[in-house]
Amino acid sequence: MGKNEILNNRLTLAIKFQVIPCPMLADDQWNELLFALRRRRCVVFLGPGVTTATRGAETRPLTEWLALDLAAQLRNDYPNHPLEPAECHSLLYVASEYQQKKGQLQLQEAVEKFYAREAGRPAELHTLLADLPLHLVISTGIDTLLSKAYRSIFKNHTAATYHYRKERSQSDEDQTLPDPTPDQPLVYNLLGAVGQSDALVLTEKDRLNFLEDVIRHNNAIPNTVLKEITKDKVYLFFGFDFEQWHLRILLRALNLDDSNELPLYAPAGGGDKLQPGTQIFFQKQFKMAFLPGSDCDFIRELQRRWSETPGERTDAANDANIEVFYMYDQTDAGFKDRLDEHLAILRTNRIIRTWDESAVAAGDEFQSVVAERLDRANLILLLVSSSFLASERLYNGQLQLAMKRFRDGKAVICPILVRPCLYEGAVFSKLYTLLPRNKVAVADWKNPDSAYEHIAQQISQFVDTLAENLKTL
Repeated sequence: MGKNEILNNRLTLAIKFQVIPCPMLADDQWNELLFALRRRRCVVFLGPGVTTATRGAETRPLTEWLALDLAAQLRNDYPNHPLEPAECHSLLYVASEYQQKKGQLQLQEAVEKFYAREAGRPAELHTLLADLPLHLVISTGIDTLLSKAYRSIFKNHTAATYHYRKERSQSDEDQTLPDPTPDQPLVYNLLGAVGQSDALVLTEKDRLNFLEDVIRHNNAIPNTVLKEITKDKVYLFFGFDFEQWHLRILLRALNLDDSNELPLYAPAGGGDKLQPGTQIFFQKQFKMAFLPGSDCDFIRELQRRWSETPGERTDAANDANIEVFYMYDQTDAGFKDRLDEHLAILRTNRIIRTWDESAVAAGDEFQSVVAERLDRANLILLLVSSSFLASERLYNGQLQLAMKRFRDGKAVICPILVRPCLYEGAVFSKLYTLLPRNKVAVADWKNPDSAYEHIAQQISQFVDTLAENLKTL
């Protein structure tokens, strides 16, 4: 897909408008949202209203307190400078006036000092969001409190910032960011962020220049972000004032329309407080649903339902109890023990049960016990080495039984190269399950734990497939 097509398709959102009594969404809508979350098809947009502060008995978004503080400085330093009292809570207006009198650098310095002083702790919504398995959050606030919330729970994440003042070139198309995942989400600061003053969008002129840059340069936003903003996503908007003119233009500049396949929700979007014309505009143009209740209540309910919903692995594999059989020569017992450690989480979650011949009790008939265990095995792990290949008991005995079970479709055989050896031509050498994938024996890896981690991840995938197959038997 070309850049223009990506630009034209991003941020297209839709939903059937419906104001639903608490608990905000019907069960089928919650289930749809949970499915989207599980499939990395839920994207969150954060507005400046997410971060609030209370002074006395009054709670306002931090951007409003910043505007009021800047206005107070202007009145103090320039008593004769006219300010519209009704507009002094608007950062765009006050920042424009401040920059006109004091200059851009002083404005940026004042903003940095304000946030250093006032934005010490993440808001409750930041903390709640950080604990969800989100993969992408796009912020139009200028604080970095979501990043702080991630750090507070020791969760890795990537933070990146849009620079509307940056000179654009063809090389910008090659901007690279790691693909966002629930384990390492991406926070993309669309209007800049404190700490990167040259990227901040503060004034009316900044906002116009930003919108122009988005429209004119389809390589301004990294591909990593663009490819995540597609028609098959669910979008959640928090902390936005939908009466703000620039939000309409921003959404339109990003080619928003009513063609998205999945919902857009605005919890606590102020649907009951919006001007009738504003509400009708967003319903018709973007099919947006303004939900009742608070944004934190919405996320708490989402978290509750997420915690009570079995994951995909639990659905498929937790009750499968897949039987894993280790086949190895005693000289390679150390490799078996290390691999078994790396598979511990699969055993703890009762996804697999592992067995090897060291478990044969004294007095039991060895060959019959091994044969019986092999006949029950769903996944057979061969620890391949020269000792394994030279063992008559293993290669010409147990392996032949395992291969029959494999040919009958009753088990998967996974050869694992633990020591370098000439294995080409062995009966298992053509199997697609041969590990490691790079065919470098575990003993030759500089970091053996990396080898075991890789093998465990691959086995985990095999287990998922096995679990699905077992359900159909």
